Amino acid sequence: MSDLPSEGVGKAGASAAQGGSGAEKSMPAGPDELQWRVSYDRESVDRFISEIEVERARLENEIRSARERIERARVGAADRRAQVDAELGALVIAAHKELEEIELQHREILEAIAVGAQEAVALLSGAREEAAAMLATAATLAKHLPGPAPVDFPMSYRVDPTPFRSLGELPE
Repeated sequence: MSDLPSEGVGKAGASAAQGGSGAEKSMPAGPDELQWRVSYDRESVDRFISEIEVERARLENEIRSARERIERARVGAADRRAQVDAELGALVIAAHKELEEIELQHREILEAIAVGAQEAVALLSGAREEAAAMLATAATLAKHLPGPAPVDFPMSYRVDPTPFRSLGELPE
């Protein structure tokens, strides 16, 4: 409620506003019929209005300041979100490139292993062929040499002929 005077409240106020005299008023029947007659001088009303205007201006400045802070926060949040998105995008791209490099190195290693395995098989096959030929030559020469039979080497020095069976029968 306002502290300013209120006129025309209740039935008594209505009769006074219609030009009736205040003498018609008897005891008020209830709170609705009670009329406050407060009077303020012009200077008090003007002072009250100027205080209200000062407070209104202060509140409007606070509201404007709060709205500016909110807008700066929104802009800052949008800028930060864009910055985070850019950083995240850069991290994803860097991780993708690193993953591609690792996959390429992995493929190169697998290819090198495959080539090395093929070379090892070829070397082993060649060594087996040479060993088989050397055994055959040694056996043939041993049969034609005069004198006692050649010394039998211990098993650790013998070549197991089993792997050479795929190349054909070894000479006895």
